[in-house]
Amino acid sequence: MNAQKFKAQDRREQIITIALEVFSEKGYRGAVTREIARAAGINEVTLFRYFHRKELLFRSVIERYSFLPKFKELVPKLDTMSYRKALKAIAEKFLDVLEERKAMVKIMHSEAHLYPQEARIIYRELIDKIFKQFNIFLEKRIQAGEVREIDSYLSARCFFGMFFSHFIKNEIYFKDGKKSRDKVIETYTDIFVRGTAVRK
Repeated sequence: MNAQKFKAQDRREQIITIALEVFSEKGYRGAVTREIARAAGINEVTLFRYFHRKELLFRSVIERYSFLPKFKELVPKLDTMSYRKALKAIAEKFLDVLEERKAMVKIMHSEAHLYPQEARIIYRELIDKIFKQFNIFLEKRIQAGEVREIDSYLSARCFFGMFFSHFIKNEIYFKDGKKSRDKVIETYTDIFVRGTAVRK
């Protein structure tokens, strides 16, 4: 990679990082490209050279800082784990990302219904990619005889929904100090395993 390309890539990464901060504070609707450009030390024209529309910048932020990259990193390790242990590892990493991106998750959750159609499609596509990755994991376990034949999409909604609901309740509504994170992961994973694993 020559110096010019490296500089361009570096600038692009900088814009994405700054955009994460602005989206986390202002939400999608409140984030203005002019403000993002100013925070990145560039003008709006330069920003649009890298991201032609606000939606494309939003997509890049979502894809970079969502659970999906972390999930993909985890995948090779899952094959060496038992079904229960693998599910707990996925849950741990999922909650890690939610907590790391707490501000953005909270504001997206509260205003997602107000997003323009393209932004909602981006959000939905991300969820579908995460579910697809989880479905691949489940399919391997089905083939191995560990998991019964189930609707993998609905199973993904169930699994991630339990943990996302717990996170939102704790961060937006009220904290449940009586339940430790380890206890939540152990309990929800046990419920999921009992509902999906082949009974022996």
